[in-house]
Amino acid sequence: MLMNVNKTSENFVVTDIRKVEAGSAIDRIHFLGDTAIFVLGNGELLLQPENGEARRITLFDGALLSSTVSEAALFAGSDSGAVVRWTPGADPETIATDEKLRWIDHVAADDDGSVAWAAGKQVFLRKPGGETRSVDTPSTAGALAFSNSSLGIAHYNGVTLMSRDGGSPKTLAFEGMHTGISFHPDGDFFVTRMRDPVLHGWCLKEGGEYAMEGYAEAVRSVSWVSGGQWLATSGARYLALWPIRQPQNPISNVPILLAGYRAVSTAVACHPHLGVVAVGYADGAVLLVRIEDEAEILIKNPSGAAVVALEWNAFGSQLAIGCNDGSGRAISFA
Repeated sequence: MLMNVNKTSENFVVTDIRKVEAGSAIDRIHFLGDTAIFVLGNGELLLQPENGEARRITLFDGALLSSTVSEAALFAGSDSGAVVRWTPGADPETIATDEKLRWIDHVAADDDGSVAWAAGKQVFLRKPGGETRSVDTPSTAGALAFSNSSLGIAHYNGVTLMSRDGGSPKTLAFEGMHTGISFHPDGDFFVTRMRDPVLHGWCLKEGGEYAMEGYAEAVRSVSWVSGGQWLATSGARYLALWPIRQPQNPISNVPILLAGYRAVSTAVACHPHLGVVAVGYADGAVLLVRIEDEAEILIKNPSGAAVVALEWNAFGSQLAIGCNDGSGRAISFA
């Protein structure tokens, strides 16, 4: 079903499309304000403002291994052990350097000013006042993510939850390599992505665990629909949506499948305010899918290069798309 772009506020009129030719694979995309930031495999940042010309910057010498954004700044980790904070219009600021000069494989930041980073088998958490604590992990971290009460650390054979208030860390075990972690907006439920084609769900309040299976390949991308009623995931020839019912039964055993397509979905991004999901596929196509009535808009044609990153700005008025051949889009909507 095609979405009628003139029907309601949950429809979209494209007002501008800015093409991106990065010249290097696009690894991730962030937004700071109305500027899309494409993180490139060659270590550069390609900045594409909504109004104005694109430009490139380099934060430091060496490889840019990890990046994230808070409300006002971008944080990045290097292969020389540096954790860098950058805000538009200012020079990059090194906020921490690993004593052993280990690679900073992952970084996470929260809007309250908390920052975390992983180096080897250690993870560091710096609170807004500057106090820094660390925790040893069983293996190198696979991902970091903040909830309202803890820092979640995905690693081999499970997850470690590092309390934000200084309490003892808690480890939850599940066999296999956990490569991603994402918390439900209320913080009581989270899922981990794994190297295998499966997700694993954890309910902290009830103590339950949930196997989320049936994928064609490993899930590279998950995103919470506004309000937290659904978890959107890639990894199938559909958009797989898991219904979330807190707290007694956090997750149904079976997802609903929308936007069936010839190629496997490789990236998903939920609109920050509406029940709409952007879905990217292995052949380069991107659809907008409205959950309520399953309506679809094709906003990017297949190109042969897989979509690896999708990101909305905070208002939901821009969507940035990145592919593994360095091509991309920054699309504005009315």
